[in-house]
Amino acid sequence: HDGETTVAELKETLAKAGMDSAELVTLYYGGGIKAAQAEQTSEKLSATYPGVQFEVVKGDQPHYYYIASVE
Repeated sequence: HDGETTVAELKETLAKAGMDSAELVTLYYGGGIKAAQAEQTSEKLSATYPGVQFEVVKGDQPHYYYIASVE
């Protein structure tokens, strides 16, 4: 998969999720993603949303690269 495409898709999805009031986003990364890739993705998203805390958690889900929880 293309990491830049994934980041763009996550940004689009998070924008729809109402990031205006978000304080914390937890990214659960799937079985096909390495921890270093997930951290890079988190850093790129954090640059877009500087007031939001991002956590990265190994989710090991088989079908999705990332699942995001917005609080």
